[in-house]
Amino acid sequence: MSSSSEVEKGLKKLVLEEQMDFLCEELGDPKRYFPYLRSKGTLDNLDCQSIRAQTTFKEQVEQMISLLKGRQSYKGEHAFDVLVEALKQQRVQAHIARSLQRALAKAKAEVILTHGSHLGRLSVGFSMIINSSMYCFLKPQVMIPQVIVSCLKKNLRNCLHCLTLH
Repeated sequence: MSSSSEVEKGLKKLVLEEQMDFLCEELGDPKRYFPYLRSKGTLDNLDCQSIRAQTTFKEQVEQMISLLKGRQSYKGEHAFDVLVEALKQQRVQAHIARSLQRALAKAKAEVILTHGSHLGRLSVGFSMIINSSMYCFLKPQVMIPQVIVSCLKKNLRNCLHCLTLH
C-alpha cells in the first residue's frame, strides 16, 4: 500500500480534479498567480506559455490545474499547498483557499471513515469528532474549536499512517 504522504498527494490531486468547475468559475485570470507559483518552482516559463496559449480563462485555469495536480515546489510542497498559499495572498481570493482546504479535510475524513474499520484504531470518540467536523465542513459558518482541530490533525496523520500498514 502507498505511504501516508502518497495518500495525501493523491487526495490533493483528487480535490483539484473535483473542484475544477468551481476553480474555473472563481479564479478568473490565472496569470495573476504566475509570479508566486513560479517563485516556488511549481510552474516554469514553458508551463506559463502553455497556459497563456489557451483561448479562454476557463481553458487557462483547466490547463494550470492540470499542470499543478502532480507537481511539487522546490521545497517539496505539493502544488495544492502552493496554490492555496497563492490564493491567500490574493486577499479577495481567500474564500477559494478556504473552500479547497475544506474539500481536502472532507476527503481525508472520508478516507478515514471508509477505511476506519480496517484500521482497528479509529476510536468511537474520534469517529464522533470526525462526524461533528463533517457537519462543520458542510456548514462553514460553524467554527471548530482549535483543540478539536489539533486533535483532528494529529489523528488524521496517525490514521493515514495506519493505512500504509494494512
